[in-house]
Amino acid sequence: MRLLDELGEIIGVIPRMLVEREVANTALTDHASWTPMHQRKAMMAELADGFVALPGGIGTLEEFFETWTWGQLGCTQSLAGY
Repeated sequence: MRLLDELGEIIGVIPRMLVEREVANTALTDHASWTPMHQRKAMMAELADGFVALPGGIGTLEEFFETWTWGQLGCTQSLAGY
């Protein structure tokens, strides 16, 4: 992971069910797991300097549109890349 190699910090915020399925990346600086999705999204928004959407499924699209909306409404100053 290039960012970690350059002394960056990556914090994964992942649904608890994916941690239980052993999908969580253990090489990250830290990770937090949440059961309610609303708490997970709130934690991501609090921790993020920016958002990047990578190919995924319906959940990725939903989060993409929500962060885009937050930016349009002025709810976040985080950068977004898609």
